[in-house]
Amino acid sequence: MSSYLLLALQYVLQGTLYGLQVRYLPIILRKTGSSLFLVGSLNLLTFPWLVKSLWAPIIDAYGDKNTWLSLNYAGIVVSLSLANTDAGWIFALSLVMLNFCSATIDLTLGKILITDHHGNELSKASSVQIVGYKTGFLFGGGLTLLLADIYFIGKEILVPLSAIYLILSLAFWVTKRSAKPEVVHKPEVETNLLPGGPRMTGFARSSEFQWMIICACVYKFASHSSQSLLTMFLVDDGETISRLGFLSGVAGQFISIAVASVTGMILAAKWMTPAQMVVLSSLLTVCSVCVQLYVVCFNNTKYIALVYILLNVVHGSQATPVYTLMLRCSQNAPPSVRTTCYSFLGALEILGKQLSLFLAGVIAELFGYVVGLNISLTVSILVVLLVWKCPRHLRNTQS
Repeated sequence: MSSYLLLALQYVLQGTLYGLQVRYLPIILRKTGSSLFLVGSLNLLTFPWLVKSLWAPIIDAYGDKNTWLSLNYAGIVVSLSLANTDAGWIFALSLVMLNFCSATIDLTLGKILITDHHGNELSKASSVQIVGYKTGFLFGGGLTLLLADIYFIGKEILVPLSAIYLILSLAFWVTKRSAKPEVVHKPEVETNLLPGGPRMTGFARSSEFQWMIICACVYKFASHSSQSLLTMFLVDDGETISRLGFLSGVAGQFISIAVASVTGMILAAKWMTPAQMVVLSSLLTVCSVCVQLYVVCFNNTKYIALVYILLNVVHGSQATPVYTLMLRCSQNAPPSVRTTCYSFLGALEILGKQLSLFLAGVIAELFGYVVGLNISLTVSILVVLLVWKCPRHLRNTQS
C-alpha cells in the first residue's frame, strides 16, 4: 500500500507540473504583460516529453531508480526557482530544464512500473498513474488559479511548490543506499522473448508491438478532436466561456478522475480484462461523437451538460486499460530496452493526442465543424475495429 501511495504522490506532482504549464502559467504570464509569442511558446517548451525515448536506454542501463529520482527532483527545484524571473530567456530555459527533468522522472517511474508490478498489479499501478496525474493536473491547472485570484500571486507560487520537490529529492537521496541493487540485463544473453527474434528487432516486428504502436497513436484521436471541435462550435454559437470552462475544466476533470478510479477498480477486481475495457471505451467514444454531431448538425445545445458528462466518461475510461496494455507489452521486450519501449509508446500517445487537436483546428477552418466531426466519427469506428483485433497475447492477459 505504501508503494502505491508514493507512486500516486509522484504522479500527482507530475500532473501538477503539466497543469501549471498549460493552464496556470499562460494566464499569469498574459496578465503580467508577457508577449503572446512567449505564451504561445509554452507548449513548444514541453518537447523533451516527445523525445525522451532518446535517453531512455541510459535509464535502462545505468544507475539505480532512487538516484535518478533524487537528481531530477533536484533539477525541478532549480527549474522552479529560476522560472520565478522576469527575464524571458531564463524563464524559457528553466521550463525546458523542468520538462527534461520531469520527462526523466516519468521514464524512471515507468521503469518502476515495469519491473515491480506484474499481473493483477499492472492495472492497479496504471490506475494510480492515471488518477494521480489527473488529480495533479486539476491542482496545477485549476486550484492554483483560484489561489492566485484570492491571494493576488503570480509566479511566486512556484517557490513554495519547489519545497515539495526538494523534500522528495532529499528523501530519495537518503534512501538510495538502502535500495535493493538492480540487475542490468544484457540483450545479447536474453533468450526468453516473444517469437520473432532474440533481439529487439525481432520484438519490434511482432504483431503485438505493432498493434500497440497503432493503438497508442489513434485511441484518443476521436475523443480529443471531437471535444475541440465541439468547444469551438459552442464558442462561435455564443456559449459563455465561464460555463465551458466549468463543464470541460473543473466538473469535467472531477468526472474523469472518478471514472478512471472506477475503471481501475473494475480491472483490479478482474471483472473485465484491459482489452475488453478498451473495446467498451471505444464504443462509448463512438456514442459520444454521434451525440456531438447531433448537437452541431441541429444546433441543439439544450443538453450540452450531458454531452460533456459523456465526453468526460470517455476520457476517464480510456487511459488506464491502454496503459496497462502498454506496460504488459513493454514487459515482453528484452529487459535492457523495456523502459525505452514503454517511453516510446508513451511518446506516440502524446504525439497522437497533440496531432488530433491540431488537425481538428485545420479541418474546422477548411471544411467546417460537421465534416470535422464526421472524420472523428469515422476514426472512432476504425478504432473499435482495431481494438477488437487486439493480439491474442494481450487480449488474454488478465488485469
